[in-house]
Amino acid sequence: MRKKLDENTRTELNRKADAYSDLIFRTLRKQAIAAKLLKPIGHMILKGAFLIHKGRMQDFGDEVKKLQGQLQAKGLGFHLSGPWPPYNFVSIRYQ
Repeated sequence: MRKKLDENTRTELNRKADAYSDLIFRTLRKQAIAAKLLKPIGHMILKGAFLIHKGRMQDFGDEVKKLQGQLQAKGLGFHLSGPWPPYNFVSIRYQ
């Protein structure tokens, strides 16, 4: 019975994490020229790379703050870093 309860709890938490991750990614992607999902590390529910035009960086940061305000009560936090070179958006072809 305990194993079944643990499994149901884990399933529900994963479902909620996926829903929050989808909401966050869809919202932030609207501010970006391009966006990519990356492999989350540890307890992350989302790790993404967003290619943002210089003139839209403040808008992007404001959107992150807005999401943080909405989701903080759910136990979610945000870490925004950058700007970074656009290496996540470059394709290299070897011939």
